Amino acid sequence: MSTQAQPTIIVPAGFSLHSENTAHILLPNDNGAFLNPVQEFNRDLSVACIRTWGDQMNELRRNKWAKKLQKNSVGPSTSEDVQTTETSPAGPSAMLVDAAPQIPDLKPHKFVILEALSATGLRSIRYAKEIPLVKYVIANDLSSSATEAMRRNVEINGLGPQPIIEVDSTEPLDGKQKTAKSDLGKVRVNEGDAWYVIDNVNRVS
Repeated sequence: MSTQAQPTIIVPAGFSLHSENTAHILLPNDNGAFLNPVQEFNRDLSVACIRTWGDQMNELRRNKWAKKLQKNSVGPSTSEDVQTTETSPAGPSAMLVDAAPQIPDLKPHKFVILEALSATGLRSIRYAKEIPLVKYVIANDLSSSATEAMRRNVEINGLGPQPIIEVDSTEPLDGKQKTAKSDLGKVRVNEGDAWYVIDNVNRVS
């Protein structure tokens, strides 16, 4: 299991730290046009809309799942209570039994977001941090300077590639460890044409 702790942010010379909601980015002091602060409301709105869409999508999936289980269930009707009669020395008594089956919960569906022109990566970072159902975000740009900035900003937010450490179960808890593979991160930076990413998203993942 991978963990992505928030690292300590060190602001290098020639940069300033900009924070927006849960995200932090480094901006070069000589390039103020790299970020459009007016778009903050747009970013707030898009986060809220995608969160709502994800919740509604999963609610529809849960409803379909419940209906399918009820349809395939065997036994008395689940729409009505089943009435049984018990005989006792004091006489028969009626007892209502709720026959509704227990429906196992459905694992939430997570989705991938592509931001075609990410610039600083601020929006992608906010998506990764603020939308619980996001599997990961692909932050794409054609500019090499933009992707360099994105990688820097993804790293300071703790969303970049992380090693997955597996503990050898045959050793004590403080014993031997080995690296199994790398987690590609919650925000994955790509330089190039966004159409290529769309056509080859499985390769990126």
